[in-house]
Amino acid sequence: MPTTSWSEKYAIAAALLLLVLVLADNARIMLIISIIGLAAGFWVARQGELRRMALVAIAAFAMTLVIAVFTLLR
Repeated sequence: MPTTSWSEKYAIAAALLLLVLVLADNARIMLIISIIGLAAGFWVARQGELRRMALVAIAAFAMTLVIAVFTLLR
C-alpha cells in the first residue's frame, strides 16, 4: 500500500475544507479556516517536500482569505 506524504495529505484536506467553505457561505468561518489552512500549508512547506498540489492549496487559502476580508469590510 503506497504511503502519502504530508504534502498530499494537506492538499486533500485543503480541497475538502475549501468545498465545505463554499457550502457554508460564511465570511467569518472562511477567515478562520483560511488562516488555519495557510498556517498548516507553511508548516508542510517547512517539512521539506512541497508538491505542486500543495502550492495550489496554499494559493487557494490565500485567495479565500482575501475574499473573506473583502466581504467582512464591505
